[in-house]
Amino acid sequence: MKKPKRIERKEEKHETYAGNLSQEQKADQELWPDLIHNIAVLKGRLGGSPDIIFHEFVMGVEEIDACLIYTDGLIERTVVTEDILRSLEIDIPLLEAETQEKILVDLDGLVNRLHRKAIQSGEIKKENKFDELIGAALGGGVVLLCGDCEEAL
Repeated sequence: MKKPKRIERKEEKHETYAGNLSQEQKADQELWPDLIHNIAVLKGRLGGSPDIIFHEFVMGVEEIDACLIYTDGLIERTVVTEDILRSLEIDIPLLEAETQEKILVDLDGLVNRLHRKAIQSGEIKKENKFDELIGAALGGGVVLLCGDCEEAL
């Protein structure tokens, strides 16, 4: 009986997923330093579902624009309003007044300062990719977008 021929497989070079994307799609993978753009991208990707809440507000003495994003029903609104929003809208200005330190003045370090000084509950992760933020919001988490930051909590 003859031995079967050995077939050698050639390794194919596959382009990565990012290589197949247009320039515009690549730009929309990561957060921009523009809150309005980031909110628009997230609203577009989430399809305008009424269960996804986009709560826009200002925080700190410097009145920095921000937005909380979460899925209604997966997290109670009272948790968001009493725990998270209270920290951002009330506790930060009080802390700024007590310490005479402007916590939110440096937009580049805003996310780090919030992480260290303002938000004390639950697991906090920094992210800069839209897909991760969408997964967090749809998975019962709360996403915080801030001003001109390229990262979110």
